Amino acid sequence: MRPPPPAASAALSKQHLLRFHRCLPPVWRNAAPAQDSLPPSRNSSFSPASLSALLFSCTAHRAHRPGEQLHAHVVTLGLGAHPSVLPRLTALYIALSDFPAARATIEQAARNAQVFPWNLLIWGYTGRGLWEDVVLAYEKMLALGVDTDRFTYPSILCACSELREVTVGRRIERRIRRCRYGLDMYVWNALVGMHAKCGEL
Repeated sequence: MRPPPPAASAALSKQHLLRFHRCLPPVWRNAAPAQDSLPPSRNSSFSPASLSALLFSCTAHRAHRPGEQLHAHVVTLGLGAHPSVLPRLTALYIALSDFPAARATIEQAARNAQVFPWNLLIWGYTGRGLWEDVVLAYEKMLALGVDTDRFTYPSILCACSELREVTVGRRIERRIRRCRYGLDMYVWNALVGMHAKCGEL
């Protein structure tokens, strides 16, 4: 007979649940299951910084349902594209391996999204070897008018290497040279590796 799992890993603490509960609209609090019922909060106003901290807590605990509820509340507050909230939402869904939700969250912010959430998504795809998704995310990012930075290119060039997409790789190299990111050691090494793997010694 297996021993029961530790309480800390089985569920969130009451303090965490209370913090999540306070950020939910009253109609959700009234509809919550009996075991999750907590006293309502008098202060329903949350700053981007506090929402970011709550999302970080959800990510650390892999708390799917509270994270989704908090995301819904973020949307109702119109803070889905906020620079301190959007990366936390992206990191939450990546931690939960819910990449469609991570990508949809960023795409909903459209041109208001900065480069960092896109980099998080691209790094998440790279970490799981989803090379085609890396290229698609990069192309979507450019289509929405979001500027890349030097942290974007090593992952996308790695994807080109794995896919042997030398045509895409050359197009990226031209962009890198225009932006002078080729002077960055990590970008330069990724370029060399891409050409080598694609047989362009």
